Amino acid sequence: MIYETFCWNCKKDFGYEGEQYRDVICPHCKILNSVFSPFTKESEPIEPEEQEEEEVKIRLSDYIKADVDVKQGDIIVINDEGIEQENENFTNDDGTPKIDHIFKIVLADGEERKISMNKTSLKKFVEKYGNETKEWVGKKAIVNVIMNPNGKKGIVLDPQ
Repeated sequence: MIYETFCWNCKKDFGYEGEQYRDVICPHCKILNSVFSPFTKESEPIEPEEQEEEEVKIRLSDYIKADVDVKQGDIIVINDEGIEQENENFTNDDGTPKIDHIFKIVLADGEERKISMNKTSLKKFVEKYGNETKEWVGKKAIVNVIMNPNGKKGIVLDPQ
């Protein structure tokens, strides 16, 4: 059930779920509001002395990282048909640049990020949905965190 109240600080109405008489954070000004039963003697909410600051997440890259941005079993959604881009750091045995297959994805929290799909993930998507990547848009995948031979964690996507 959704309950309605108003914020004592910004004077705006907002709704909340859960227990009816409890402390709730105003979505507009982020101030704590205490919602009391009209049948109790307490009538004025008490202004909190300090509010905890929300954690600010600083990203150095748009690309997801295993066990940082995604964990084993997380579900992501492919959000575009992807692009192919020459890798500036790695080459094939014949000296030609390796090609990265970069896709925009949506994480479980709704945040859009990027992934450079490895060959294993690409093969799984091709087997399940074909080689037209525009057909992959909107498809879900489960994240598998793996340990690469070089000792670094990697991500293999298992299309659903």
